[in-house]
Amino acid sequence: MTHYLQEWINLSPPLRIAAAIALAVGDLAERTESPRTVRYISYCLINQRQNCVPPYNIPSQAVSVYHSVSGQYLSIDLAIPALSDQGNSQVHQNDFIPIAQKIRSCYCDIREDKDHVNLVPAYWAMSTSTPGPDPSVAPARNETPSASISSMGVLDNIVQHRYGSFTVGRPWVTGEELGTGLGLFLDTWKGK
Repeated sequence: MTHYLQEWINLSPPLRIAAAIALAVGDLAERTESPRTVRYISYCLINQRQNCVPPYNIPSQAVSVYHSVSGQYLSIDLAIPALSDQGNSQVHQNDFIPIAQKIRSCYCDIREDKDHVNLVPAYWAMSTSTPGPDPSVAPARNETPSASISSMGVLDNIVQHRYGSFTVGRPWVTGEELGTGLGLFLDTWKGK
């Protein structure tokens, strides 16, 4: 248990949540007469702020995220117990840390890939469908929505608590997900 606790402490909050999302999706999978394996597929959001030209790569700029989507998918095989195997919580305890470590490894591989930034426009083009004969018609709804998570980090290191006579209370972020996905940004502000 001590080893498990140490591994948990070494995980960032976004990694913990990303692993929990994968396990929750596995929990939603239909159980059949026999156990089976399903594949959870997602992608990584890579923060590109460090690749921006000065002065846009430093904390004195407005809090914003400059993300790119990974060109490679994150895939995790999940064991789905048989219908007769009810309430085995030990499965999640054994799977959680390896899943989180796999997510971290995938993210780090992409983040450290020097060619990734140059390939982002091609990734975007591959995921954008060609308009039909009537471009004013909205494309069909994506029946396989996704969930993504990204860490904005400690906002106290980016945003001052006070600007002249103005006090910053609760900073927030908004974004536009171009699809049927759910995007979640995590941050820390004043220790919370």
